[in-house]
Amino acid sequence: MEKEFLIGGLRAAAYYAIGFAIAWAAYLIFGWEYVHAPGIHHLIGFLVLVVGTILLIRRLIRLFNDSSDNSNKGSLLTHLLVVGGFVIYFGVILKEVNEPVETDLETLAESETLTLDKNTKTIIIENGLGDTVFLQVADSVLIDKKNYNKE
Repeated sequence: MEKEFLIGGLRAAAYYAIGFAIAWAAYLIFGWEYVHAPGIHHLIGFLVLVVGTILLIRRLIRLFNDSSDNSNKGSLLTHLLVVGGFVIYFGVILKEVNEPVETDLETLAESETLTLDKNTKTIIIENGLGDTVFLQVADSVLIDKKNYNKE
């Protein structure tokens, strides 16, 4: 009984391991030439998750039809952990990206220009020469030449 459960779980884990290994190999072979669009490795990883979700639904249906299949239960648990983990992970990321961006205007010099973009959650501060002295996208500070982001 437990052996069948373990075999089912390992079979599903092998599916994800092979799928993500192929995605990793695609990254090593093709790289990520254009960073503003998903690379082939992203598409392969996404395809692995989509098929994993289909397998999860299939295993759920099978569980209701035959609840005594322990191999199915092990596979179902693995699919739930992987697909559920990715859904929660990306849900947290999207929640953080959509939070409002805050900045302290008291530290802004008169010759500097502040640009806020609520759509992209971007803060840009430029000096009088057009040089970017501070750049923040969502919660990631990319440029901070004057130490505006004191923590």
